[in-house]
Amino acid sequence: MKFIKLLLTFILISAISFTLMFTVLGGFNTTDYNDTAEIEIQLGDTFWSIAKQHMPEMDVREAVHQLKILNPDIDENHISADEKITIPVSSNMETVNMQAFN
Repeated sequence: MKFIKLLLTFILISAISFTLMFTVLGGFNTTDYNDTAEIEIQLGDTFWSIAKQHMPEMDVREAVHQLKILNPDIDENHISADEKITIPVSSNMETVNMQAFN
């Protein structure tokens, strides 16, 4: 009987711990990218450099993935200067890169 109580306690504590762990780990990125803007690609830009410059709060790999979703007709390996690209814009960014609105 003690073994069953111990086992149930362990399972309950484990479940609570995992729930808290995933809630906390998932909550680090608090920036909401719920709007978009169009920018002009500059010579030498890549999806990676655009992601780092315009979405610094987001993991760069996730940011590149978002760029691919927002721009399905653009081949990330063959982007050209003067081409337009859609980027996600944060609703709670304190400073805005004005290039995003050119």
